[in-house]
Order: sequence, then C-alpha cells, then structure tokens
Amino acid sequence: MKRILIMTMALLGMVGKAGADDVTVSDVSVPLGGQATLEIGFNINSGKIYTGCQFDLSLPTGVETFKDEANTPMVKKGGALSDHTITPSVVSSGDDRYVVVSFTKAPFVGTSGIVLSVTLNADANLSVGDQFIASVKNITFTTTDVENIPFDDVNFNITVSEPVGPVI
Repeated sequence: MKRILIMTMALLGMVGKAGADDVTVSDVSVPLGGQATLEIGFNINSGKIYTGCQFDLSLPTGVETFKDEANTPMVKKGGALSDHTITPSVVSSGDDRYVVVSFTKAPFVGTSGIVLSVTLNADANLSVGDQFIASVKNITFTTTDVENIPFDDVNFNITVSEPVGPVI
C-alpha cells in the first residue's frame, strides 16, 4: 500500500510539472554607455501548439531598447519562429510591446527556444554596479485553435557593468 501511495504521489508531481508552459528571460549585464542583447524565449511542456504571442517589455529608467528613427524598437527574430512577423511598438506606459503572428498559423518551432532578441542600451548617467529589476508582462500566447493563453509575468535582473570602451 505504501508503495502504491508513493508511486501515485510521484505521478501526480510529474503531471503538475508537465503542464507548465512559461516564458524565459535571462538576467543581463549591460556595459555602462554600451549595449547588450536580451533574449526572450519559451518552454512548452503542455503539448499545446502555439502560433503567436504578445507581451510588453518593461525596463527601468536609464535602460532602453535600441530604436529606429521612428522610435520603434529594433528586434531580431529568434530561431523558434518560422514565417512569423514581429510587430514592435511603444505603448502609452512607455513599455515596448511585441506582437508575434503567423498569418499561416505556423507553429513555433520545437518545445523551447528564442522568440526574439532586442538590444539594450545603458545610459552613461548610470553607475557601474547599478542593479534593476525589469519584466516581461501582459504575456498572452495563441494556439492553433485561436485560444488565448495568459502567462505569468517574468522578472529578470539588469546589472550595469564596466564599459567596454570610452563612455561618451
């Protein structure tokens, strides 16, 4: 009886972990007055097939994404995307919003990978050693059945590191 109880508890524990999909963001170190790459990815453990997503990137004052002349965040498509289109914008809160869609309903490639990457800039008025908490929030993924699945917000750390060259 004890053996059956232990096996049942182990199976229930695996089922709980197996259904958890999440967004991944690693901590990043940005050189003072310089740039660093931030990668935003996912892990799919539920068996759902996702074709798109939307999320906001909230950064502290003094750290921002590299933007073009129209103040649109520059973005690089990650290896988890096939024919997907990424539309970046800046929302009224000042956060960057990223919308990832496939007009052919192409699924994300694999069960984990990088959705996109952005370049972060650290203002020269910050100090080496400054640490901030940033977040990816308002996360929603869309399945092939056009079901919108909300994900938990993800916090990550940004540390300002020594400059790699002269700070201008």
